[in-house]
Amino acid sequence: MSESMRVAPDGRGVLRLERRLAHPVRMVWAAVTEPGQLRHWFPCAVRWEPVVGSPIAFDFGGGPEVDGEVVAWEEPRLVAFTWGTDELRVELTPDGEAATLLVFEHVFADRAGGASFAAGWTACLRGLALLLAGEQIPPAGRMVAEHERFVRLFGLDEGTADGRAVRFERQLTVPAAEAWAALPRTGPVTRQHEPVLLECGPVRYELGPGTGHGARLTVTVEDVADLAAALAEWRDRLNDLGATLAAREPAPAG
Repeated sequence: MSESMRVAPDGRGVLRLERRLAHPVRMVWAAVTEPGQLRHWFPCAVRWEPVVGSPIAFDFGGGPEVDGEVVAWEEPRLVAFTWGTDELRVELTPDGEAATLLVFEHVFADRAGGASFAAGWTACLRGLALLLAGEQIPPAGRMVAEHERFVRLFGLDEGTADGRAVRFERQLTVPAAEAWAALPRTGPVTRQHEPVLLECGPVRYELGPGTGHGARLTVTVEDVADLAAALAEWRDRLNDLGATLAAREPAPAG
């Protein structure tokens, strides 16, 4: 198993997940391309034709559909397609006589959402493995602990410095109202608009829409004397916040 994220030349993030599946390539190919099998492990129903250039409809059931297009179809080795402005690619390679190496790549513009994407696709690929094994796929839950693992693995807990200020952008797996109460109060509150804005002296928290079901948290600390120390301190503070939210995650059903 291999998990990584890099930055493409155009600045977009490239998530790469590798999995070894104990099933032959033809069996895995069917599971990643046939709509009847996709609906069991993919995030939504998919309507497409095995032809490069053909349109795709991603149906989440009840909500608006997302459009895409098939950009590569090389049975039984490679399928690639767009999903809105994102790009996805699944490549299969025989690993011995009865196993397959699957490489999944997701290209996206929202770098801070990388951990959320990784946690979601990890759950999907886990579901794919269960489907191939003929086992039931349980609900994935919010995957808070796994999300925080990817935050640290991909360096998404690192902040940036500008002048005498440091700034952090973190995707959360809980809505703004739930995250609000867990924000570290570092001094007297000078301004607040619950649950979207909180200022504690030089520290400003902003909670807004994010990737998936969670809020996006932006933290700005002004008038910093030691930038390196502030970056390390606030990285740790926000990792503690992530751990606090992870500890509240309900146990998976069943």
